[in-house]
Amino acid sequence: MPKCKLRFNVLTASLLLLGSLPAGAQSSVWDGSYAADGACYCSGNLGPEIDSQIMPTPIGGQAVRQICERIGAGPALLKTNENFNYPVYADAQCGHGPYPNGVSSSAERGPKWDLASLYSSTPEDEALTPGVSDTPIVTSGPRYIVPNKSATENDTVAETQTTPTPTPTPKQKRVSEPVAIVKAPSVTAPQPKAVVKAEPQTKESLMARLADKMEVARQRARDEELEKQRLNEEPAQKRQAEAQQSADIESVETKREELEAALDVAKESESANAPILAALKLPNQVRSSSREFNFVQAQPVNFDFGGAGLSVTASVSTHNRIQYVLDASLADTYREVRGGVGYYITPAQADRLTFLLSLGLETGQFEFSGSGVTPDHSDSGVYIGASSRLVVNNKFELQAGVGYSSFFEGDTKAFGAALFHLNKDIDLTGNVKLGDNDSIGFGVRFYY
Repeated sequence: MPKCKLRFNVLTASLLLLGSLPAGAQSSVWDGSYAADGACYCSGNLGPEIDSQIMPTPIGGQAVRQICERIGAGPALLKTNENFNYPVYADAQCGHGPYPNGVSSSAERGPKWDLASLYSSTPEDEALTPGVSDTPIVTSGPRYIVPNKSATENDTVAETQTTPTPTPTPKQKRVSEPVAIVKAPSVTAPQPKAVVKAEPQTKESLMARLADKMEVARQRARDEELEKQRLNEEPAQKRQAEAQQSADIESVETKREELEAALDVAKESESANAPILAALKLPNQVRSSSREFNFVQAQPVNFDFGGAGLSVTASVSTHNRIQYVLDASLADTYREVRGGVGYYITPAQADRLTFLLSLGLETGQFEFSGSGVTPDHSDSGVYIGASSRLVVNNKFELQAGVGYSSFFEGDTKAFGAALFHLNKDIDLTGNVKLGDNDSIGFGVRFYY
């Protein structure tokens, strides 16, 4: 039985040592504090000048060292690849001070100490005595400082006040000692300090703590394994990325060369056709009468069969594409009327030219006389034609085309015209028609 008890004590001590060493080793890598799970924990050692500073608490002024002991150890502060697993601060209270000499306040602050919860109750086994700590040094002194109830509020915060009592006993003398802000550098003789009863450690709590430490170690091992895999995969991924980049560059270069070749061909073709396009392009400030189809025209006309007479033409356009035309000719023994519709277009790259397609109805009538007989011979049919108009310069315009009329057993025609621009509204015209009944005429065209 003693051997079993001895083995259990050894196992318990080993587990306590195993659980305490990693935390201490990890926390020692940072002197100050760190924030974890909404709370602020002390870490490392900030030196006696910080540990001995007194901070106000619900039970009176307490040294920073005593507050840190009251808070206890927090989660493990780990450092991987020069980075901590929790935010760290250079002071004792996560950015709220006190700060060591030469360290300024932190721009980003963490949580403050929850002093109200820490000192909401006092352990039963902890002997609290009014007054100051027996020593301000980190190495000794009671854990808590209880203010003297006979002192005023200013006495406990600002400076030392002495309340003398007549012939105090040793225990009373300790009660009546002055309440002070602990700033003394040292104490010549340590005084008895209260003993705080440690919370008993059960087997279950030790095993749970050991399991937590082992899980942290396993997670660290997994992280290291993933880092090794990443380092091993980086060269292959880098080579693959470089190969893909080279292929992309080569593809882009090929497409660029193809595009440049196509542009060169287009430029050569454009250069070859440039004189032709320039010749067909309407010069600036030249009247674009080839695109004007709103006019009235009158001219004397002479037919091979029918004699001399007068021809009148009226034209109107809509939508910059459609022409409606009515033409009537009256001679000595011949009359002709034509009405129809046309569609015209002017190419953008050759706006000297306008092309016109015409469709309509046409009728003609001959009057014969002689030997006392005056018979009439007339016929009607469909007319279709195609023509073009060319602006030569600011003064001259030429027109030419072909057409066909189904009346009088069919009549195929070829015609041409020339226009001289007197001004923007009036042209002198002349035209010739060749077919079954040739004609020639000269007149005036008015644009409206």
